[in-house]
Amino acid sequence: MAEIIPAILPSSLPDLRDHLGRIRGAARLVQIDFVDGIFAKNRTWPYTEGGRKEFDAIVAEEEGFPYWEDFDFQFDLMVARPADEVRALIAAGASSIIIHALSAGALEGLRELQMLRDGDYPVSAGIALSATAVPADLTPFVGLYDFVQVMGIDREGFQGEPFDEKALALVAALCLAAPWALPALGGFAGHALILVVAGALTGRAYAAGVAAGLTPARAYALDLAGAAVAAAVVGSHLLPLWGQAWTCAALAIPSIAAAVACALARRA
Repeated sequence: MAEIIPAILPSSLPDLRDHLGRIRGAARLVQIDFVDGIFAKNRTWPYTEGGRKEFDAIVAEEEGFPYWEDFDFQFDLMVARPADEVRALIAAGASSIIIHALSAGALEGLRELQMLRDGDYPVSAGIALSATAVPADLTPFVGLYDFVQVMGIDREGFQGEPFDEKALALVAALCLAAPWALPALGGFAGHALILVVAGALTGRAYAAGVAAGLTPARAYALDLAGAAVAAAVVGSHLLPLWGQAWTCAALAIPSIAAAVACALARRA
């Protein structure tokens, strides 16, 4: 089943309580963005006036995190020194923590999380990439994270920003370079988006093939074969969401079309 994860950028502790109260019962997992005003220009609680004292009281278990019994918390760390915050966030009740690859302390922060990824109460580690990143940007963090988050806006740390279409190209590239990380890219919506993007990219193969001197039939075969490969790459990730029957049906269509096109190409 698809999972929609609401994101909150709290301006204060009361603001956080208010937003959590609004979605109570509508979602189990919620993402809370921690923005320190250094890594990103915005500043959210607990980096606001008086916020650190309130947060420290929660870490010390003098106060409970708002609605802690109703949610699993995913904390998105848009901070310059994430390693300094990891243990405090776990004490506050994190079930997963996202660290941004562009932060200077990203590697240190992910290393701090390693001993906590297993055990009776594991905390999953995520790595966030900007829309302008490339899959190779994950190389320094290999083996240190459980999922990838692709940012869909240019100004990180804000809400209400226009969607950055460069994120689509990155999702498509990750689809091929790191397919095992795809389940974190938005569940059903993410997989559907990846299929659409892959189709859009392979759809250009026809025009490129004709321009390169291929006959229309051979260019069409190239196009459909590419679409079939793209579908196969994400097929294993659709399986737990759609079930075997629907996944096989979805993959069969481009595969059969590619086989027919290849047969036509041999005659051309």
